[in-house]
Amino acid sequence: MRNLLIGNGLNLINYEKNSFLSANEIGSRFVTNLIHYWPLIEKLINAKNIDLSAALATLDLSNGIEILAGQIFEYIFIKIKDSFNWNYCYRLIEILGEISIKSIFFKNKQFMIPEITHDYISAIEKYDNIFSLNYIEDWDIHSRVIFLHGNLTNYIQNYCDIGSNILSHNNEYQNFKKDNYQKINFLDIVFMPSNKIVNKYNYIKQGLVLNKCGLQLYPTDDLFSYDGRDLYSKLDNIDSIEIFGMSPYGDESLIRKIKQIKKIKIYVYNKNPKEIDAWINLGINAEFIDSKEFLIT
Repeated sequence: MRNLLIGNGLNLINYEKNSFLSANEIGSRFVTNLIHYWPLIEKLINAKNIDLSAALATLDLSNGIEILAGQIFEYIFIKIKDSFNWNYCYRLIEILGEISIKSIFFKNKQFMIPEITHDYISAIEKYDNIFSLNYIEDWDIHSRVIFLHGNLTNYIQNYCDIGSNILSHNNEYQNFKKDNYQKINFLDIVFMPSNKIVNKYNYIKQGLVLNKCGLQLYPTDDLFSYDGRDLYSKLDNIDSIEIFGMSPYGDESLIRKIKQIKKIKIYVYNKNPKEIDAWINLGINAEFIDSKEFLIT
């Protein structure tokens, strides 16, 4: 059986169709959305007058959205470190997830859906199992894709405002979100700001436990118990995998899962030595191939 894991690099290599997904475009929208949401963020974490301009100054818009959201998370954490608790932590993850998903897919009040060309669709459909780290695979008309981070089109088909299902129970959030919106379960549509406090394992797989990540937990209207789940259990018990469009930077829990697979083939854009070294330094023993060869294998 041939197994394929695809990431956002698939969309970016089809850049003419998906220029809205460039780091700088997403980063620009992230700044605009963050400014709009900032008064709410202060209320969600019970902090006043955190310097927005200083927070924005930490951002390098050429970075990926997880890093941008993580820089804001880290900035806020440092500012309120003495009072930081798990309630503030999950609220930040939820609201930064909402802001980030909007920044990726919503442009000028339009829901932007990534497209790929027919030659890539044909190449992908040759595989027996197709796993995706993306939130949308609009070409997948036969519903073959296994979404590891959630399928956004289960929630959205065209433009609408979106919001956090969990935070919809928070009074401050209710006062902020005056118009109708589609509630997103961010335990299903998984977005994690890069930070040193919590990762996808802590947030999703571990479930809700006391003293989570060493932080105090307080009963509130927007706190709900949930059982943990393994995001990447679908990758268990496979002997080989090919990877296209995934960066080696970021998701440690996914890297650990990939390490357990015996035979790995990774397509690397222009066979970039720096990226290959990053994979190797992570302990990945793989065959590295120029991404151009994906269409001819």
